[in-house]
Amino acid sequence: EFFLTNTEIDALLLENNLIKKYSPKYNILLKDEKTYPFIKISKEDFPSIKIVRTTKALDIKTGEYFGPYPYGAWRLKAVLMKLFKIRDCNRDMKKKSQRPCLKYYMKSCTGPCVYKDIKEDYNNDIESLKQVLRGNSSKLISELSILMNKSAEEMDFEKSIIYREQIKELKNIANSQIIQYERELDEDIFVFKTILDKAFICVLNMRDGKILG
Repeated sequence: EFFLTNTEIDALLLENNLIKKYSPKYNILLKDEKTYPFIKISKEDFPSIKIVRTTKALDIKTGEYFGPYPYGAWRLKAVLMKLFKIRDCNRDMKKKSQRPCLKYYMKSCTGPCVYKDIKEDYNNDIESLKQVLRGNSSKLISELSILMNKSAEEMDFEKSIIYREQIKELKNIANSQIIQYERELDEDIFVFKTILDKAFICVLNMRDGKILG
């Protein structure tokens, strides 16, 4: 028996779910109850971005989750922080810090722990980041393409290259994005297709929000 999947990532996710279901004797790496990592955007005044790999159900009260990612989660997080300057610290945002951390000076965070007046712009960046993680990055790519061409026309080739690399990263994100249900649904999904005099049926078994086959 075998399953056909559209992408390598689909195959890895299905493998993870099936190993946890059947516990085959020689597959030891994925037998623990942990999942592939998710990216979590917390629900705070100034949301943070985190990598989460948990044995428990995802806590949707404290954040919004994207993934899972069989590989590249940490690189994706780094790219998103570079693009949107979102914090990943554990600082209490209800308090005002005396000074920002090193990441502010490295231009990978806008320093909301100190500069509270950037809340509107920060939340706009969070929404753009979420759209990218949902696979809706076409608008941002178009905006960056305009900036890239404008920089090239102004002979600012260094900035143009930066925009080009950002566009490349966004396209890579879009090509690898896989969404798993946040809720633990148990469903059997039936798809029917008729071709000439033949009928085809596909059944997807979903348990705890995961496709098992």
